[in-house]
Amino acid sequence: MKRILATILILCLFGVFCDKSKAQKDEVKSENKLVHKMLNNNIVQFKNNKLVLDKQIIKIKRIFILRDPRNNVTDLAIQYKVKSKSDKYSVTVKNSWEKGFRVLQNDKPLGMRKNTKHLYHYRKWLTKNDEKIEKGETRKGMVIYHLNNAQKVVLQAKRGYEGKILAEQDYPISELKTVDLNQLSNR
Repeated sequence: MKRILATILILCLFGVFCDKSKAQKDEVKSENKLVHKMLNNNIVQFKNNKLVLDKQIIKIKRIFILRDPRNNVTDLAIQYKVKSKSDKYSVTVKNSWEKGFRVLQNDKPLGMRKNTKHLYHYRKWLTKNDEKIEKGETRKGMVIYHLNNAQKVVLQAKRGYEGKILAEQDYPISELKTVDLNQLSNR
């Protein structure tokens, strides 16, 4: 009789422990599903000069002023890297920047420079901007904006071409490093 009671007691205890470990496993599975769901929902965020979008990640590497003393032109230059998270959509360096950022001065959008051929020193950053980036691959990019005056520039991170503004960051022109194009051509 004692053996039967001991066996029943052992089976009951074993059942309780199995239920607890099963509950713990279910809890871990639900946490993993939540993390996986967050990753699949592509939480869009802008933090530490890094913009995470649905199909790409854009990391701003450097923001500076380009000055051309020959024609007294001052431009804002932004170097960045794009990593593709998608193999279904055509992610390029150029369309990633346009989807992710807008640059303003005096509350008006700045226009991008189209002609950048004279910037041969930055050719690694300026070439292949329209080629598709494969999933997991990272490419360099650079955009150049003509500055209207010496007022601060506002960089807005956004979700999509006309999407919600996620964050803004001010860049006073006086605090940005200036690169003289004449000095680059002498190197």
